[in-house]
Amino acid sequence: MSLQRRLRKLEETHAELEETLEEAEKRRESIRQAAQQSIEGKRREDEEPVFEITDDGDVLCVYDGKLVVTYHQTLAEEWFWDYVAWGNPGGLIYDEQSEGFYMPNGELAFSRDRCYLPRFFWAIGDTRANPYCISVPERIDISKLGPSRDY
Repeated sequence: MSLQRRLRKLEETHAELEETLEEAEKRRESIRQAAQQSIEGKRREDEEPVFEITDDGDVLCVYDGKLVVTYHQTLAEEWFWDYVAWGNPGGLIYDEQSEGFYMPNGELAFSRDRCYLPRFFWAIGDTRANPYCISVPERIDISKLGPSRDY
């Protein structure tokens, strides 16, 4: 394949991956709606919300100002911070670098960006949940971790 042809193919692929302004605003609106639902739910329960929505329409995590950029991140953030507040009842392995809780075999249970429901429910004590019913690509070598922060 010629260099010109390869370059054209790469440019076409990259152009397909770019988000249009309309798509970006739809994505941001869905994130805002999910965050607003979370905020309202926490307030009904007399708890502090996990999110704040800026005047520009961005959604931020109130704990550290991390920008929420995907819809599913709203649930992951909310469950992550709830789990931290509960003190890591499942005894999962926490990795500070990835901000994730891991199963004893090193596979991700959940993080601030991703949440696997069977593993989350198992970690909070639901004995009906089978945390190994799924295999996930995210994993760490737990033997190389330093001392874990207690939650």
